[in-house]
Amino acid sequence: MIHLHEQARTDPVDVAALRTLTGPVLDALRALDVTTEGVRTGPDQPRRGAFRLVRGDHPRPGATYRLTEHSSFEYEGEPVERTQETDIEVLADLPDRVQIQIRQRSSKQTVAVTIEPPTRPTTITVDVFGPVEADVVIDLEHVPVSASPQVELTALHRFGAAEATVAVTVDATGPAERWRWDLRVEARGRSIARPLVSLAWLLTRRKVRAQVTQLLGESVGQGVAPINELLAELTADGSSPDAAARRAVAAWVEQLPAD
Repeated sequence: MIHLHEQARTDPVDVAALRTLTGPVLDALRALDVTTEGVRTGPDQPRRGAFRLVRGDHPRPGATYRLTEHSSFEYEGEPVERTQETDIEVLADLPDRVQIQIRQRSSKQTVAVTIEPPTRPTTITVDVFGPVEADVVIDLEHVPVSASPQVELTALHRFGAAEATVAVTVDATGPAERWRWDLRVEARGRSIARPLVSLAWLLTRRKVRAQVTQLLGESVGQGVAPINELLAELTADGSSPDAAARRAVAAWVEQLPAD
């Protein structure tokens, strides 16, 4: 059995603003003009073909959209062009929950995200299906004050299984308020991999712990910073949540390529 307990500290996130904006953002997405030719925010705007409807009726359940992203990089000194296509399907759009399914067309993994309730979420659930199966439950309503961890994760692979929790608390030890993220992980090998995992852990646990500490700090920090920047930008002029959401969705559409 593998046991890990690591910590990271970040600036706090305005969870109340994040929850308040979720419903208006979903409304702004529903109001988009999306067809098989692309997306636009209004009749006088150009249509962006990088996000388009491939099945069903927008924005009803069953509608499936395709997001096409192009990137370029160098590999061994040679330029490489890559195109990635992601399908997003609306599974449910109800007063008590919104659920979407996301799948990269080049991957065997599928991710389902459930927001409950969509107007002001208290819980977000992420289910992963494929060679690796996982379930993540995020308790937004009790961040950062809760008697139990706000994030619970279970993961299953044919060669291993893991359970993890993340507890977010207020760290008042410094001059400014910070959040402390406590990650606890229990993992084990399965089947023929069980003795191999135990041996590998004995040989590499110090290195693994150091890498997990670094990764946790970087990932949490890199995740919190853009969220705070976006929330600050959307609420800076004192506009209503509906206006801020429309502005955010319009900015997302405008940055999409035409095809």
